[in-house]
Parts: sequence; C-alpha cells; structure tokens
Amino acid sequence: MVLDLRAVIPRMLIIAATSYAVFPVNHMVVAAQSLSLEPVPPQTPLGVTIQSMPRRIIMAIDWWTREPSGGEFFADESGQALYTYDGDTAPGKPTCLQECARMWPAATPRDDAEPIPDWEIATRPDHTRQWVLNGKPLYRFAGDMAPADIRGEGADGKWHLARYVREAKGVMPAGIEVAPRIDDADGPAFTDSRGMTLYYNDYDKVGVSKCSGICTEQWHPVVAAGLARPIGEWTIASRQDGTRQWAYKGAPLYTFEGDIRAGNSKGQRLSGWHAAILRTVYQPNDVQLAETLRGWTVFATQPGSTLYELDVFYYGLGHNTNSNSVPAAEDGRAIGTKGCTGDCTNTWIPFRAPDDAVARGYWSIVTREEGSKQWAYKGFPLYSYIGDKRPGDAFGYDTLIFLNHSDVRYWRLVTPSPPPHTYQDEYAGSPPKPELAGN
Repeated sequence: MVLDLRAVIPRMLIIAATSYAVFPVNHMVVAAQSLSLEPVPPQTPLGVTIQSMPRRIIMAIDWWTREPSGGEFFADESGQALYTYDGDTAPGKPTCLQECARMWPAATPRDDAEPIPDWEIATRPDHTRQWVLNGKPLYRFAGDMAPADIRGEGADGKWHLARYVREAKGVMPAGIEVAPRIDDADGPAFTDSRGMTLYYNDYDKVGVSKCSGICTEQWHPVVAAGLARPIGEWTIASRQDGTRQWAYKGAPLYTFEGDIRAGNSKGQRLSGWHAAILRTVYQPNDVQLAETLRGWTVFATQPGSTLYELDVFYYGLGHNTNSNSVPAAEDGRAIGTKGCTGDCTNTWIPFRAPDDAVARGYWSIVTREEGSKQWAYKGFPLYSYIGDKRPGDAFGYDTLIFLNHSDVRYWRLVTPSPPPHTYQDEYAGSPPKPELAGN
C-alpha cells in the first residue's frame, strides 16, 4: 500500500534532499540538504576543562563580544592551560622530554580517565601517560601561575594553546537542526525545523522502522521525501507502508506527540526511547536542565531548585540585567566564593559538590573558606535561592547588590547558552521579589 501523504502531513515532517528543490508542506516550505555552521558544545574527558580567553583579549577582538569564535581553550582540572608543540610531528608521539619537560610538563591524565573521541592517551618514554588531542600531545607551561593564564601562548613560535574552535555541525538533511541543549539530554540534540526533538528507540532494526499503526499516533516518523538521498551518517530507513524515513547512524528517527514546545524531550520518559544527540557533553549527576515558569531553560539542582551565579554589573558595555551578554569567566573567578559568605549564605545557598567530584568541561570545583566544595560553571560559583519554593521558581533573578558606587553585582540565572531574550517581566503578576538581597 502507498501511504497518502496528504492524510498524514499534519503529523509528519517532509524533508527533501536536493540542492534547490523545495516542497510546500501544509504552508511550510522545506528545502534541501544544507551545511549548518552553528556551534555545538565540546566533549572533554574526565579532568579536562574548557576555559575562556581573558576579557582583555576578547575585547580587543570584538568590543561587544565576550566569547568570540576561538575564545576558548582546553585546560586541566585546576584550570591550567594546555598547549601543543610544533616539534611533535608524528601523531601521538611527544618529543618534549627531559630538559624540555621542566618548562613544559606533560598533561597527565587522571588514573581514572579514559580516552574518548578525539582524545587519546599516549605513553611517554618514561612510561608516564600524556593526553593527546587529535594526534597532538598536550603540555602545561611552568610559567602559568593561575587558572586561565596563557603565558605560554606563542612561546618560541612553536607553542600554541590547545584551543577549542567552535565547529560546524556538518552536512545534514535540510529541515534537521542541532539544538545546543534540550531538556534532560546529555548533549546537543537533533531537532526538526520547528525545534522539536528527534528520537530513536531500542526496538527498530538498523535501517528498518518497526513503529507502525498505533505506535505512530505518538511517534511520528521523520519522513524523507522521494528525492532525498543518503548523506554522510544520514541514511533512509524503510517502513512497512512504503514511505521513507530519515535515520541517523542506522537508527530511524521520530518526533514525539507529547512534546509541546521546542526543547522538550518528554519522550525520554518512556521506556526504550532516547533523544538523538550529536555527542555527549558532561553535566554533573546532581544537575539537571529545567524550565522556569516562563519556559526558559536553566540549570537546576536535581530536586529542581534554580541555580544562580553572582556577576558584575557593567555600565555601558551592554552587560546589565536586561542584556543578553555572556558572563566573563574571569569575573566569576575574581568574585569567587568570597562574593557570598556569612549571612549571605542564608539567602543564597552554595551548591555543594560531592567530595569525589571531578572538574570536567565547563564545570569546575571551588573550595569555600571552611573547606567544603562547591560547583562552578564557566568560572562562576553556583547557588540556589531561599525564596524559590518550587521547581520552576526563579525569583532571585536580577537581584542587585550595591557594594559601593563603583561596585555593583547582581544574581543571574545560569543557562547552558546565552538567553535569546531578557529576564525583565518574566513574572508579571507574580509576588514581588526583594529589591536587594545577599551580602
């Protein structure tokens, strides 16, 4: 039987795949394959972190941008920058040894660290281990004295920061995108053109969909049009009704009827169904992505308490409570845990890290004065707010702290990416929050 697409178009996404062909679909036009250039978050092994370039360098690149392309680099778990050496010409073979290693010690993996894609572990002549990124052995510089120091950059014209250069997502069928983060996913996830999460299941065979009949009332196949052709890791699965369905790495893809807005991934709550992700990105087990009452995605504790960071209020630089600016990591490190001590911690509760927690990716660990560990994200220690009583509350956002006429700080929501909106008037009609709170 040939499926009449006119009967199911409202429930399915039709995706074509030739360069300039377009197809009207229920007043929606879906074009052909495309190369997407939007960035995706990086993947790092245990004990390797991602640091931002100091703002003094970033501002020289673009006055209004705190995190331009190429503005991040890899570091160890204490934040010490990692470098590559031009003298290492053979993949995975370090040549900075003995005297050289006094100034440029090897970046040594933790005992419990394991290789992941792009990251390998080499064995040095002295039988110690060393991180290798895309074939290049990694080193630290003895002259770097503090987290995110980059004094070794360009040394002798042969030493270079191990930069994280935001990459293109690659060639994908048109109408399929990558969302940097979605609810409860472990990394950047594939979506359709509406931003609805794509899923795969444990029941389909490679290249063959077994979801038919009543199954398709909840799970809508991502249909490939008749002109679609496989591309890269994207193939076309066969269906019992004769239609064609997009598959990623052999897994047929679907959208879920229960997702009501872009970024939802409620389908993962059903046994055997998983969001289709591009790669795994680290997030602590005691952290989740959650929605505020307005529907904005933020980091929260597992019980659901919204997380905040204390930032500097800059006048006239586009960084204020109503802007979309990116926090500068060195501001977070400068404020540190001393930004909220004593009575402040009765209102703003430090988000404790387990004793065995290990820094990874954008997540690091800071030690408070009394010795307890606290999670930090992109350099900023994290807190919950005593005034938030239920999951989704975010009444502490934009709370100002006036230390003196030239030092003003404020509490901002912690988001996986810069918010595409302002926080003003999120809670119109909600109980008023205090004008000032904190120290």
